[in-house]
This record gives sequence, C-alpha cells and structure tokens, in this order.
Amino acid sequence: PEKRQDLIIAAAKKSKYADKIQLVFAGQGPLLEKYKKLSRDLPREPIFGFYSTEELLKIINSSHAYQIVTEALDTDLYMTLQPAATGMMYENKKFENSYMKNMQLLDEFVKKEPDARLGKKLVFLISDFIESLTDWKKETEDKFSSGELYKKTWTECRNFILPMNPQRTELEYAVKEVLTNLGVPLKSLKKKESVLRKSIKKVSNPKD
Repeated sequence: PEKRQDLIIAAAKKSKYADKIQLVFAGQGPLLEKYKKLSRDLPREPIFGFYSTEELLKIINSSHAYQIVTEALDTDLYMTLQPAATGMMYENKKFENSYMKNMQLLDEFVKKEPDARLGKKLVFLISDFIESLTDWKKETEDKFSSGELYKKTWTECRNFILPMNPQRTELEYAVKEVLTNLGVPLKSLKKKESVLRKSIKKVSNPKD
C-alpha cells in the first residue's frame, strides 16, 4: 500500500511545531522528486536516504560505536540511522548520557565477544528506551500479564530501532533480557511458548 508521505509533509507544514520537526524518509522510490518539491517550504529540510540494516550492524559490530555515533550526532547523520533515539537524545540530556554510556559498554562487549549473537548487542541499544517506557517497579508490584507487557514492549522497541530491521528472534532476545533485568517475571511467558511449540509439533506430526 502507498505510504502517502505527502500527507505527512502537509501535516508538518500545518503544525505549530513545524520549525522543530525533522522529517526523515528512508528509501529512493519513484516519488522522491515529488516529495522533495512538496517539502521546499518546510522550515527544516527533510532528510531523504536509504539506510539498510547492514549499515547499522557495521556500527554495532565495529567496537567503535561510541566514536561513530558521537560524530554522526554532530553532523545530524544519526537522525537518518536511528531517528527515534536521536530525537530522544536531543530532548533529554539524561537519556543522551545514558545512551552514549551504553555505546561505550557495547564497544567493550564487542571487543570481548565479537561473535556474540546480535540479540546480546541489541540490549545496549534498547535498554534506556525500555526503562523510559514506564515505572517498572510499579509494574512488577502490580498484577499484570507478563505476556501482554512483553508484546507491547517488543512493539515499542520494533518501532524505536527503525529503520533497522533485525531478525525477529534477536530483538525478542534483547527485549526479554532487558525486561528480566528490570525484574519482570517472564517464566510464565516461556511456559506458554513451550506449550504452544508442543501443540504446533503435535498438529504437524499427528500419530497414526
């Protein structure tokens, strides 16, 4: 389906925060020139480009993520790589300091375990974001469905790291790791997943 970027541009023009909105469009589609013309009178010129998951992975696996991200922030390039994280860093100095500290920890981790699964590395990218979503102490004290909480958190993280599109199982691993560190009990969720896998296996391989 058509994404109708023209509607986003029109909305940005009418917004009272137009001078603060930075639009980022990933891709090089056939309507690129049209969108550029529509965007000419925006206070802040949109950023158009294509940034693949592979480019983000190169940064993550480089063991120099802190330096690269720092330089990318100085030139606004990181806005095209991780727009959500960049926006939060611009708005919240505390978040920026914590995020960049995690970039340093990521570099240290990659140097020690360069072949570690991607999910372990993604933890450093999403931990600050997940911590900012809610009062996790209250969440763990109140009665709640760990399954629903996990699903909502996974969806938020999926949108947060766009345009990066890692393998689903790796992002799932990272989200579960952060939630576990925050004290969210996911044992019941693992049991449900195990039961579901067994049910699928039975259906796929019925006994004669």
